[in-house]
Amino acid sequence: MEKRQNTAKILIGGSGGQGVLTLGKVTAHAGMNAGLEVSCLPSYTAEMRGGYVYCSVVLSKNRGPFSPVISRADIGVFMNEKAYAMLASSVVPQGVLILNSSFVAPPSGRGVALALPASALAEELGSPRAANMFLAGMLGWALARCGLPISQEHLAGGIAQVFSGEAEQEVSCRAAALGWEKAQEQWKE
Repeated sequence: MEKRQNTAKILIGGSGGQGVLTLGKVTAHAGMNAGLEVSCLPSYTAEMRGGYVYCSVVLSKNRGPFSPVISRADIGVFMNEKAYAMLASSVVPQGVLILNSSFVAPPSGRGVALALPASALAEELGSPRAANMFLAGMLGWALARCGLPISQEHLAGGIAQVFSGEAEQEVSCRAAALGWEKAQEQWKE
């Protein structure tokens, strides 16, 4: 992914119940909080849990209409192996991969790959549903590193806009902050 760009196309994939759509919403709200143009398009199968889910989010400094439908993503966030196998080829070769390494083995020799055992960390935190917020933090760092004005404060604001409970917000913000920190440690040009 280009170091400084005006638009980021993000593809988030996983299974129902992993918080894919919530991660998309938090990212979209963080983008709006940063003053960016935003589009977010969720897609899912009919199953309540375990079905295929993905969400595309486009964040842009540019004004004007743009489609939430993307054919090639700059950043791919994958919660499980199935989503990675199905969608990783949609991420441009120089793009960024953000992986839940509890379920996806990081690839070798492909652009920037940030990996975190998000599901295991969420279990340790006592909140299994917070795995997506660890990856939200990594995604926030990747967006900031690539030139979009996303900060941890914008991300925390997005979390507050999506989660209504104070305890849920606190756990989610802690998870996102750790994800941000781990992305900083892992990022290599």
